[in-house]
Amino acid sequence: MPRQLYAYHISPMDFGWSLMSTTQQFMRTLLDYASPEISPKRVASNLADFGRFCEEALEAGDKVGWEGDFRGSETPRVMVLPGEVHPYLALIWKQDNNGSTFVVSEVPMPWLDELVGWEGGKAVVEFPGSGSVIAGLDFNI
Repeated sequence: MPRQLYAYHISPMDFGWSLMSTTQQFMRTLLDYASPEISPKRVASNLADFGRFCEEALEAGDKVGWEGDFRGSETPRVMVLPGEVHPYLALIWKQDNNGSTFVVSEVPMPWLDELVGWEGGKAVVEFPGSGSVIAGLDFNI
């Protein structure tokens, strides 16, 4: 079964960005919490898996109207969402053109439905693979 990402094009979110990690900060966290028993090759694989998630999230953003730019010097931010067995990831960013905010998550976020204000502002996008990115990572928390 393909992995699904849930993409939302919502009205501008103007506050709270500094409360979320940038993708670079999140990658540093993955390195900081890597299990000492795992090989450097596996650590590199963890980072590659996260990088692939980010690429797929941006591609899913294209499907709901992202124009390919970011507001100012801002980079996408990472949200970690609670799950039953392991957490899930979401990527959030702001477009420069009109300040629209894009959220792409490994799980549905139905509370965002009311913030989607136009046709085509929500999509489920399928990618090869299965499961949560973070569930496959080796780290100690």
